[in-house]
Amino acid sequence: MLTFKKIGGQWGNFIAVDEDTLKETSFTKVKILIALKSQSKIEEEINMDANGRIHLV
Repeated sequence: MLTFKKIGGQWGNFIAVDEDTLKETSFTKVKILIALKSQSKIEEEINMDANGRIHLV
């Protein structure tokens, strides 16, 4: 969960993750809920390193 909290912290406050991610049944697609600092749409992408593999978020 710490990784998703860090991702959410880029743009606001982390609230929750989807059920599959919470149960750790699948990480193919992850949905996180974030309370944004502003009302603008997130247009930014970041690279996330997960065990030496880079993923675009």
